[in-house]
Amino acid sequence: MNRRMRWMLIGCLCALSLGCGQDADGPDETGGTPATGGASGMGGTDQPGGTMAPGGASGTGGAADVGGSMAMGGDAGQGGMGAGGEDDPGTPTTEEVFQGLSPACAACHGPNTQDPYFGSLADFVRLMVENPDYIRGGDPEGSELVHLLEGTSEGTFTQMPPFDASFAALEAAGETDITIGEIERWISRLEPFVVEEIDCGQPRPARAPLRRLTSTEYTFAVQDLLGIDIDPSASFPGEEEALGFDNNADALNVTRLLAEKYFEAGELAAETALASPIDLLEHVGLPCRNARLDCVRDLAQTLAYQAYRRPLAPGELDRLLMLFDVGQQELGDFMEGVKLVIAGILQSPHFLYRLEFGADAIEGSDAVRLTDFEMAARLSFFLWASMPDAALFEAAEAGALRTRAQVEAQAGWCGGASWAAFFRSRLHGARGRSKTTHSALVARRMGRGDSPANYETVRTRQSVKSLKMSQIAP
Repeated sequence: MNRRMRWMLIGCLCALSLGCGQDADGPDETGGTPATGGASGMGGTDQPGGTMAPGGASGTGGAADVGGSMAMGGDAGQGGMGAGGEDDPGTPTTEEVFQGLSPACAACHGPNTQDPYFGSLADFVRLMVENPDYIRGGDPEGSELVHLLEGTSEGTFTQMPPFDASFAALEAAGETDITIGEIERWISRLEPFVVEEIDCGQPRPARAPLRRLTSTEYTFAVQDLLGIDIDPSASFPGEEEALGFDNNADALNVTRLLAEKYFEAGELAAETALASPIDLLEHVGLPCRNARLDCVRDLAQTLAYQAYRRPLAPGELDRLLMLFDVGQQELGDFMEGVKLVIAGILQSPHFLYRLEFGADAIEGSDAVRLTDFEMAARLSFFLWASMPDAALFEAAEAGALRTRAQVEAQAGWCGGASWAAFFRSRLHGARGRSKTTHSALVARRMGRGDSPANYETVRTRQSVKSLKMSQIAP
């Protein structure tokens, strides 16, 4: 408080204590300029508690007295931004940011879209503001939203909007309602992003989202299922990265382009597998050698069991055989019917997604225990980015994946015998995949030559064809 303010405060207090200023229309007898209800007193322009009462533009009330312009909270008074001083008039609110970005973003991310980040203000807050993948409070430079608007993102899309002019270019042309600088100031004033500490002694199971197979997982699963050595996902669009990972379930969406590629890849894989039907039957362990309906039924049941990673539900096999009927009767070709069955399995959501519904709830917890088949899939996709092998299927059938010891035993066997497969899924991502086969690539990395036979020596996974038909019967 400077000297002038101090003397004014003393004079005001003296006037109040001596009862001076009885005549509000005339000068103060003791020289005090304002009366109790004067223009610069405790309460505002007329009476105590007048228009400049607490919460007004000048602190507790007066323009330069006890509640001067910077006292007790500044211009915002007791009802503004708090005791932190004057608010930054250039910082937009969350609603203003939402409204400012919506014209450029709502066309792709508005209501009834796949990712409705701008469907409503509530969607914007839930899906973006509270999502550290996009916004990190207090850290504009670490927020992906800023990188997308600037056109410097390292994800699938380097800019937003993804095509034509970036938001930064639109801003430079004066075509936006908000600037990137304003958004950065808004982010800097959000609650800081804090990484939650985890107590490993008290594990809390996380949610189990719907997980789409990555392009890498899709390729390996198709190869293991059909015994073919092609890359069916070579034409797939790149995966969207989130926090540096391309297997984040929340970011693995299915675009129209990817859905079309699934259709094409399913047909290509089926045609490749049926180029040598005998090899396919030997791979899945079926003794059929003739074109018979019972052989088609056994093939569909075997492939669907492995592809869906669980026993078939009632009616699922019949629906697959309907595809065979379409191919045989309407297209007039037995093998076309088989091709439709295989392609249908590869386009089923039960193959393309890892679904986890769980079994019984764990007593005293909100968590649900995974089924044995769900645990088998978790292990296999983590360790070798593909479907379970015969050993894991057998363990799931026997209910031998329910305890920690049982899971560790399977993980130890899988990991010890298949570290090459583990590294292929971790070091050989879909984004940088070459046209060479994964078998030869991993074999070279392990220094064991280029042949798939050498790779199988490293991998040492049991062949799925060792499964007995009795194990996969519905």
